[in-house]
Amino acid sequence: MQEAFDSKPHHRQMQNAVTVTAVDNLALNRATVTSLDDSFICKLDDWSVTNQKRSGRCWIFAGTNLLRVGAMKKMNLKDFEFSQSYIFFWDSRLFDYESVYGTRFTLNKADRLIYHQSRMNHAMLFTGVDVVDDQPRRWRVENSWSNESGRKGFFIMDDSWFDEFMFEIAAHKSYLPEDLQKALTLKPIVLPPWDPMGSLAYREFARTY
Repeated sequence: MQEAFDSKPHHRQMQNAVTVTAVDNLALNRATVTSLDDSFICKLDDWSVTNQKRSGRCWIFAGTNLLRVGAMKKMNLKDFEFSQSYIFFWDSRLFDYESVYGTRFTLNKADRLIYHQSRMNHAMLFTGVDVVDDQPRRWRVENSWSNESGRKGFFIMDDSWFDEFMFEIAAHKSYLPEDLQKALTLKPIVLPPWDPMGSLAYREFARTY
């Protein structure tokens, strides 16, 4: 293995680079960054973002941020926040780690969960979508890290990132396709504690509350 490493000068150069430079800076795909525009065919938000600070309560913030829309309309308020008891966008092609490390990352979405390469540890609110040819291509995301992150607290999520790193959503059942609406009438399946979809969110909740 050492001989194979030493046989290519590129390996030594990358070793030196990752030793003194953050790997995200090396792997950043500038072409993806410069090709971005932040237009949306549908945008719901017209308010300032909230700030969960270090409370770890992103689930509460995402949920109450959805409710504040109706509250602002009902009370005719421009801005409103319920009492709660640094890159700008995400794209699956944004970082080219395979070129940095000279290897392939072949785990799919399910395998990344099983081997703890991905996990559910944050909740946010979607406030906009851009649709081309009846297909969503990017999403506008309201985070809860104050207006100092992203662009005044909002981020852009490319649909490729959504496909790879989004694990759960909460939506009104009227928007679900017919097959999923039928599933709501079935007896729920209780996941075992070791199942990633059943345990990761619980562990994050237990750790932060």
